[in-house]
Amino acid sequence: MAVISHATLAQVFKILQPNGFESSVLDVSPMLGLMPKFTGFYGESKQLDWLVDRGGGVSASFAVAQAQAGVPAHRKPTLTRARLYAVRQINNEDLEASENNEGALVRLLSHAQETATDELRSRAGSVLWGDGSGAVARLTATANTATDTTAIRDLTQVVNLRVGGRYQFFDAVGNALRSAGAVSTIESINEHTGAITWTTNLTASVAAAAASDYIVPGGDYQAVPQGIFGWNPMTVATTGDNWFGVDRYPYGNAMVGGRVTYTTGSIDENLKKAIVTNVRQGGKADSLFLNPEDWGRLERQSTNWQRITKNAIGSNGKEIASIGFSGLVLQGPNGPVNVYSDPFCPQYEFELTKMSSWELQSLKEAFRLIREGMNGQGSHPLATADGIELRFGGYWQTALKKPRDSFHGRLPGYS
Repeated sequence: MAVISHATLAQVFKILQPNGFESSVLDVSPMLGLMPKFTGFYGESKQLDWLVDRGGGVSASFAVAQAQAGVPAHRKPTLTRARLYAVRQINNEDLEASENNEGALVRLLSHAQETATDELRSRAGSVLWGDGSGAVARLTATANTATDTTAIRDLTQVVNLRVGGRYQFFDAVGNALRSAGAVSTIESINEHTGAITWTTNLTASVAAAAASDYIVPGGDYQAVPQGIFGWNPMTVATTGDNWFGVDRYPYGNAMVGGRVTYTTGSIDENLKKAIVTNVRQGGKADSLFLNPEDWGRLERQSTNWQRITKNAIGSNGKEIASIGFSGLVLQGPNGPVNVYSDPFCPQYEFELTKMSSWELQSLKEAFRLIREGMNGQGSHPLATADGIELRFGGYWQTALKKPRDSFHGRLPGYS
């Protein structure tokens, strides 16, 4: 058997991931997996073309129609890329010690690749379901930040946090980070209660941290790709809004999608009402995403569900047969709507949308071993240590091509 040396890292990674790293990331979230991909995001920016008003000009009188000839209104958001990275460093002695043992080298690189892609999967999922701020959770309204243990509002968002992670805090999107961006480190996480224990009293490391603050990984505040709830927010855009260079205020749902908050009613009743409202407002949704807890509540409402499985879509535009997402089927006025459980969708919130109205636009693949600027194998010697560095990630942005097809809702229990 031919010996694999650390000079052939790229070949080893091809063996480990014959379908590329992307396939290891996309299975974490149905929204991420099912979203169409576009890998030609070259240049500094890329424009969308929103038709926000057809122009009117219809009349039974030719003279009136001619005098009021319609002028369609378009808006063109100018997208820019953001980025996500996961970096791994390997001691050179370990690499050399494994050169004559193919299996040892493969295990060494496999561990680096698996941990990096796991981190990318988790962060990409939380970013996708965010509002562009980078927030991964929020402290409860009664959190005592003068202690080392605080709780988060949505227990299910512990999936976004990790022990050893360094986090910053802010009170509202657009405001400055608390304490000039000071960080606090998580010591432990109670996934059953949502209690987060920090290495010190929270205000000892972030003096201005307060109850109800948002939690964001260090370096990510307003620097990550935009998420679903940025494109389709619960708050109505006001005049002066600047969304990728466009003021979304004048045209309502045509530029920000629909929204609703339900305070009473069963989950199946509310979701069916949302589908009908989306159709009435001109949307053509075919998919609906829920937190696993909410999806479970919906599923228990009936023992006679029609079910469906859809495959993830890769960067090449083809289905990935090894990644399938199962959903329930609700019937709507425009046809079936597939309902998926997504672990990164916040509890008591949902997104109703048409999948073809979205696109993940990236410069090459959004999730890969970044080899540009490295040596031919995709590694870089460390300047101050005896080892190499591997960089995983990519450069991408989400895009909502037809906002009216999306509908953001909140269910009873939201707080």
